[in-house]
Amino acid sequence: MKIVIVNFSGKLKNGNGEKISLYIKKLLCKNEVQIINFKQLNINSCNMCNYECFEKMSSCRYIDDDIKFVYDSLINADYNIYIIPIYSDYPCSNYFAFRERSQCYFDEVIYNKYSVIRKSFIIIGNSGFENTYNIVHNDYKDINRDSFLQLSSNKYSTKSINGDLITFDGIKLEISNFINNNFIKLE
Repeated sequence: MKIVIVNFSGKLKNGNGEKISLYIKKLLCKNEVQIINFKQLNINSCNMCNYECFEKMSSCRYIDDDIKFVYDSLINADYNIYIIPIYSDYPCSNYFAFRERSQCYFDEVIYNKYSVIRKSFIIIGNSGFENTYNIVHNDYKDINRDSFLQLSSNKYSTKSINGDLITFDGIKLEISNFINNNFIKLE
């Protein structure tokens, strides 16, 4: 089974998103697991255009950046896992760039293929979970709360900036249970 993990964190050093990605890869080691660290890619946000993609998707001025690689990877997988940190009570800007750039990638056929792939979301943040859930749920209406896991540094008396969530046995257990419960539904 092919699994793609997208880590949307923009943190330069190995933070919670990268460490959690690696932990999940280890959990699912009997499968083909690809980790995409969004921060390492050249992906432009939508700007400086006249919405050419609304007329013809391939007219997007940024069509040659790495967004096609991300979406191609996701639609060719059996299971997608998104790791989304919350900054200022909302998903980080990398997630918004991912969302807005879908405009120049998806046509009806490709979207239909993407929409049936199982998706899970790990949200890293102490507040803003409802905001993030609502935004993601708006994108994927058929996804329910069982597809979401919120990881909070406050629960473990640490700070997200420390990047040490994965050092806590409770976090490992939360992630393992979440992945196992969602992964079993695939088999």
